[in-house]
Amino acid sequence: RNTAENAAYSAEKLVADNEDKVTDELKEEINGHIEAVRTALSREDIEAIKSSYETLQATIQKVGELVYAQADDPEGGPPTEGGEAPGEDGEGGEDSEGTVEGEYREV
Repeated sequence: RNTAENAAYSAEKLVADNEDKVTDELKEEINGHIEAVRTALSREDIEAIKSSYETLQATIQKVGELVYAQADDPEGGPPTEGGEAPGEDGEGGEDSEGTVEGEYREV
């Protein structure tokens, strides 16, 4: 129940924050699914809540993909595999924080 309420709120916020990137068709679709979740919550029908929640989540996924695809990526591509910073291409190998990895002493 709480998860469905949070998903409805998150979906509204996602659409509001990205109004310029989301098509009117997709806005109508997501708003319809939000209403379905809220209606199911008011009737306290667990199966209807689960079903409408899953449908809303699928639609939120579409919006997320659309927004991500339209986002300006200053790096020019997705992050490197393993989460490594793009600056690891031979800039001296020094860590800006002075952290030394892998040193230990057995006692």
